[in-house]
Amino acid sequence: MLCHFSEISQVRQPRWKLAATALVLIVGQLPALANGQGEPAVRSATVARDVNGFHLGMPIAEARKLADLEYIGGDQFEATVDGFQYNFGVTPAGRIYRVQSSQSLGRFNVDRTFVQTLKQKLSAKYGPPISEYADVFSWEIIEDVTMPDGNRGPFRTMWMTAMIGGHETDRTLDITLIDFRILWADQASVNRAPRAQAEDRIAF
Repeated sequence: MLCHFSEISQVRQPRWKLAATALVLIVGQLPALANGQGEPAVRSATVARDVNGFHLGMPIAEARKLADLEYIGGDQFEATVDGFQYNFGVTPAGRIYRVQSSQSLGRFNVDRTFVQTLKQKLSAKYGPPISEYADVFSWEIIEDVTMPDGNRGPFRTMWMTAMIGGHETDRTLDITLIDFRILWADQASVNRAPRAQAEDRIAF
């Protein structure tokens, strides 16, 4: 089954934190897909894999050197730095697999000139988006993923969205950057030893 997150991608400020919560709920359904998944391939939907230095795969200990992080439950951490609000998804091994940011841009009207400037700046860092609609820009990779039952199907394993959020009195730039392959690799790694122990305990 091809999984898309368009409903999340369209979330606007001030509901960007709800998007993070929705992602957590989706991630809770993913570990079963981790069987057979290894480390993320070199292939990336974007040229850069960070937002202001917070990059995918970064150990949370390194992220703490860039900002004071607050643990808010589940796999989520938050931080506020220099006009940016961040929400991070962290793997069981302590690596960042999701970066969400919301940057305050101030009060102004979004027009074509601004959208074109935004596209140019995004493209310079992340590469040209593969799709755009109004002020929403997207990058993605769709790969075959092995399911627990052995079947393979397409899944959006790594993606990014950038969009204008907020309202006229406080516009924001909202970015989501996520790589599920990092999560799956760490879930599989953490599960390997207890799984082996469980296999050794099997008796009839």
